[in-house]
Amino acid sequence: MCCLRSIARMKRRDKVPNTDVLRICDITGIEAMLLQVQLCWVGHVVRMPDIRIPEQLFYGELEASRRLPGGLVKRYKDSLKTNLKACGITP
Repeated sequence: MCCLRSIARMKRRDKVPNTDVLRICDITGIEAMLLQVQLCWVGHVVRMPDIRIPEQLFYGELEASRRLPGGLVKRYKDSLKTNLKACGITP
């Protein structure tokens, strides 16, 4: 954001919100970029043939596994499901 502010010739003292800086520079935020890359990669893996290793790992489950005691650890599949629901895509 500091680099974008200098490109847009804004100073930190101007108190311009980050959303306005992104809009002025016509750039999406890093969260949107990461979400887009994640969805593209998942679409690529879903279309893979069944013999490919990334596809097998993505759909695979461990036979006898236990989760660690204490707080739940958020898995990649959990965060992906949350992002798909936020985008209005059925998991």
